[in-house]
Amino acid sequence: MPTENIPGIYLNQQEEIHELFIYDLKMNEDSTNTKVNLNRHMFSFLQTGKKQIHFADSSVLINNKQSILVKKGNCLWKEILDQETNYYCKLIFFSNAKIEAFLNKYNIKNLNHEQSDSHFIIESDDYINSYLDSLSKA
Repeated sequence: MPTENIPGIYLNQQEEIHELFIYDLKMNEDSTNTKVNLNRHMFSFLQTGKKQIHFADSSVLINNKQSILVKKGNCLWKEILDQETNYYCKLIFFSNAKIEAFLNKYNIKNLNHEQSDSHFIIESDDYINSYLDSLSKA
């Protein structure tokens, strides 16, 4: 099974990966377990379908009422359709530099993101849904 370099495969070959990159992932069939080398940290905001991710020490299945923040690194993932619907999620990729800028801007100290878990699940709410709608209209 080949390893997918993400987000690199979502770019044209001439494009470079920016500090912040947004991609709409749409599929009309389930994926198999994909070996992933995630080169940036990623928010995956599910709209339809489910995503299963296997990390070295854990596994998680999220649905379209949830989103997930994934730390860069290696994992296996699978996109799963919901009953004959298309799979759709909005992916936001960002670099370590963006994390450092955020922590500095809001004067957040004593947060060791190098020691944190490989993922963090977020329950969707009206605020997140409104934000995602605004990205779609931009």
